[in-house]
Amino acid sequence: MQDNSYYWASVDPRSPKPALTGDESVDLAVVGGGLTGLSAALEAASAGLSVALLEAEYIGFGASGRNGGLLCPGFAVSPEDFGVDEDGQRGLWRMACDAIDLLHHRRNSLGIACDWQPGYFMSAGKNSHMRELADYHEELEALGYGGTLMVVREQVQDYVGSPVYKGGLFDPTGGHLHPLKYTLGLAREAERLGVRIFEGSPVRAIERGGQGHRLRCDGGQVSARHTIVANNAYATGLLPRQEQHILPVATLIVATEPLADDLAHTLTPGRACVDESYNILNYYHLTADNRMLFGGRSNYNGRIPVDIAASVRPRMEHVYPQLRGVRIDHAWGGHVAITLERTPHVGRTADGVLFAQGFSGQGLALTGQVGKVLTQAVLGEQAGFDLFAALPHKAFPGGKALRMPLQVLGMLYYRLQDMLP
Repeated sequence: MQDNSYYWASVDPRSPKPALTGDESVDLAVVGGGLTGLSAALEAASAGLSVALLEAEYIGFGASGRNGGLLCPGFAVSPEDFGVDEDGQRGLWRMACDAIDLLHHRRNSLGIACDWQPGYFMSAGKNSHMRELADYHEELEALGYGGTLMVVREQVQDYVGSPVYKGGLFDPTGGHLHPLKYTLGLAREAERLGVRIFEGSPVRAIERGGQGHRLRCDGGQVSARHTIVANNAYATGLLPRQEQHILPVATLIVATEPLADDLAHTLTPGRACVDESYNILNYYHLTADNRMLFGGRSNYNGRIPVDIAASVRPRMEHVYPQLRGVRIDHAWGGHVAITLERTPHVGRTADGVLFAQGFSGQGLALTGQVGKVLTQAVLGEQAGFDLFAALPHKAFPGGKALRMPLQVLGMLYYRLQDMLP
């Protein structure tokens, strides 16, 4: 369904990469051609390692190529909810700030034109949300992260032309971009550095072999001294114990027809991206060509409706009555992976396979930093990896058969919370 997206319609046609045929021998094998895997491959190739990247579909197939495009500093939860001590909280927050810097360094140094627009507005739909954002604002200041601005109701129209919000928190460090352009830009640089990218090459098994691992695909195999698995929501049983810690959640996005300048200006006067403080939230921004790109209606049963536009339109028109009847040109959906704790799950298996998953909607920047620390761990630098690996994680209850129904029931509770004043 990703090919229906605005993103694919707005990039130049690309040539497919070959599937793996025969045998390869490399220093590092990377499973997954999204932002985490590409980041790890870039770092490894820059350090002089030989790298093979194996993607089951094509570069940009998953969430990396069709997400909402919001660059949101930090994690999906506040640092005080990480489940680690204060030193760990500060270290992880520094990593999150480094992730933003890394993304900007790459897009600038590599000349990736990806429609970057600064400005991120966290909106409050209820008075209780304003209190939560005020607490978060104080927590960020205590961490040394300055620049965020509390916005009261009378100021909301400077950021969002909608009547539904009580206020919010503005962060000039955040913003939005075209995620597929950025992902494909990283892939081009990876190839330039010598990374061998294989598309249409799902890994069927990872086995111990020689001094490392053997990765078996339909058309051949890769022998590697080190292996990183970064297939996230599209995990297929390669690491069954680790996959118990994530739940694939369906997300739905639409993009309208191009809007007139005066109408577009009323929607987000500063062109910041916006998300909400609800549990079941909306997120949106204007694209470079004045379309409203609007996401919402996350489905915790994992199902993607046949008519995505009909599912998302009522939420968009509730936020923006001025968009009633506007044509929707693109509608698409896919899956992201969440963890119970809403923090990334990073670690190493007993067989020495490194993995990262469960970015819980905050992956646009964090994936790059995590991919970097995974490769640093391969090279013997453990500090960054250890920070992420220390985050506590539990498996979803109910096993593979029941974890999704139980999560759906849990989300009904949060949906009811959203409905309370």
